[in-house]
Amino acid sequence: MSPNYNQNTDLNGYIFHRNTVGAVERVNQTLWNILKRLTEFGKSSWRKAVDKATYTTNISLNRAIGTYPYIIRWSKSPELEIDKELGLRALRYQRDLIIDRRNNNFKKYKKILKRVQFSLMFIITEETRY
Repeated sequence: MSPNYNQNTDLNGYIFHRNTVGAVERVNQTLWNILKRLTEFGKSSWRKAVDKATYTTNISLNRAIGTYPYIIRWSKSPELEIDKELGLRALRYQRDLIIDRRNNNFKKYKKILKRVQFSLMFIITEETRY
């Protein structure tokens, strides 16, 4: 990875990086599932539902980054209809703090994955002994 990773890709990951490809595939699957539900499994046009599906994905919590993609992109909380009715304003966030928080979550996530991989290797090794 480039030492300038955070400067060059604040919003998006590397296109051909193996971790990014998996994350993109997961988001695509999520979008597809939302589109199926919004169009009643193909009964109505999916083209009309794409914006709603994208917005839904962006305002949904992403456990890997520990926040909402909308907040990372726009540095503020989404403005929902109910918030407007109640007279609530969107919360603003400092961009640097959001990026730091995301990076810290990635580090924690990687540590957890390493522990899981080690545990799986140990289990597989133990099973092959017998």
